[in-house]
Amino acid sequence: MDNSSLKIVYVTHARIPTQKAHGLATVKLCEAFAKAGAEVELVVPRVWFSGDEDIHSFYNTQRNFAVTRLPAIDLGFLGMFERATFPLRFISFSKIAAWYCLWKYNKANRVVYMSHDTIPLYFLSFIAKNIFYDIHDFPSHSLFARRVMKTARGFSVQARSKIPFLMEHFGVSQEKIAYWPNGTEVSQFMAEGITKEEARKKLSIPLQKKIVLYTGQLFGWKGVDTFIRASSMIPDADFYIVGGTKKDIMRTKREARESQNANIHFFGYRPHDQMPVWLRAADVAVLPNTGREDISRYWTSPMKLFEYMASGTPIVASRLPSIEEVVDEGSAFFAEADSPQSFADAIQKAFRHGKEKGERAQQESARYTWDARAEKILTHIRTVLG
Repeated sequence: MDNSSLKIVYVTHARIPTQKAHGLATVKLCEAFAKAGAEVELVVPRVWFSGDEDIHSFYNTQRNFAVTRLPAIDLGFLGMFERATFPLRFISFSKIAAWYCLWKYNKANRVVYMSHDTIPLYFLSFIAKNIFYDIHDFPSHSLFARRVMKTARGFSVQARSKIPFLMEHFGVSQEKIAYWPNGTEVSQFMAEGITKEEARKKLSIPLQKKIVLYTGQLFGWKGVDTFIRASSMIPDADFYIVGGTKKDIMRTKREARESQNANIHFFGYRPHDQMPVWLRAADVAVLPNTGREDISRYWTSPMKLFEYMASGTPIVASRLPSIEEVVDEGSAFFAEADSPQSFADAIQKAFRHGKEKGERAQQESARYTWDARAEKILTHIRTVLG
């Protein structure tokens, strides 16, 4: 069986498009499935704060997969009470998505239903047999998750550490699990058409300063507090934070003010297609994940890591299993998680000796593409379906 005989329906109750990484991972995987020859449909809820914004334009993807928006009970207009209404949106959308799939694909063969959310798969499991769980976070032991873990025909994970835990906690056989990390658009992040000086001029940032860069969200487990505290130990460098929601930026700015760090600069959210320019402008890119939470130590496959690698910018990262399965001492400078002094020392080393490791990381980044991840999963699906 080749990929052209596969129909993949990827269902998620997440808001897409979104500034958060899971949206990019979902859309890029769908694009890569379609590039490999599969017929792909992405099914998402229609919610009030994203409207009908074009997903392909937002993520700059090929228009090689269909996007279907289905209604959901959405009370997002309640503002501060919005979070309390999330379960209603999730469940209403998931039920509607199951009915939609039953109506559209009831008599179709070789249809595979995939999601990184357990609730849509829970309802789909009552009407379809080809359920595949693309595990982003480690699953809970909820009613929804238990049924999905029992009925799914296959699983895909981005972090190797998830495999023994799935086997131990859910009795999943290793043969049902496909492993491959997240990825990136390697050629895009190499940014070969622009120099560091040109990138800095384009971004209107100083040409002569040493620049240390963090990109992405500001959740607690991302370790940005360590990044901020390390900045005070290298006062002659500027530390840039590109990303984060308005709420998280306000909180993190307060932390920076309390630490009296004058060399921390916040640039807020920037479109993903600008990230190669920011990385070209930087002297060092930092991945300061905390070691205090399992999601950071074991379960994550940070997309920013692959972007950093492809850019060739020297990397300083927390020494954690989730990161060490991708880079080693030859391609990154490691620091002890949650230790500002360790990060400051590693950043100084990267300033002086980073060129060789940056080049090595860039060479190794060629393995970590969305196409490679999609092909690994498709091969697994073909094996399972027979």
